[in-house]
Amino acid sequence: AGAHEVLIAGHADRVGQADNNQALSQRRSRAVAQALQAHGVPARAITLKAFGEAQPLVSTPDNVPNHSNRRALIVVR
Repeated sequence: AGAHEVLIAGHADRVGQADNNQALSQRRSRAVAQALQAHGVPARAITLKAFGEAQPLVSTPDNVPNHSNRRALIVVR
């Protein structure tokens, strides 16, 4: 297997304060990175991003929960 780069982008829905959602999306991307590392993906191959509530998959008003917006996107290059 060749070398790959892995981008993990954490996202949150619009429930709660924006700064809390930003922190939540950071924790979400870190958790995925830790899981990948536990399965042998080297830390140096992983890049983390956190978008908070800025890039919803489903557009919703403030304080409307949406499970689709609570996600981590994994891109392998």
